[in-house]
Amino acid sequence: MNDHIIHTRESMVAERIFFVAGKEFTDHLTSRKFLVILALLLMLTLLGMHRGVDRYNQDLES
Repeated sequence: MNDHIIHTRESMVAERIFFVAGKEFTDHLTSRKFLVILALLLMLTLLGMHRGVDRYNQDLES
């Protein structure tokens, strides 16, 4: 019976930790700074892909 109480306490502590970690993770993902950096990285990635496809098509034509 004592083991059950210890196991229950440990699981409650783990649940609290995961709850707080989840809130922190959500806060980071929805922060303005993160979203701006993500948008910049996505734009750079798309630009690089576009330039790569253009260069590939030019190489095919020549």
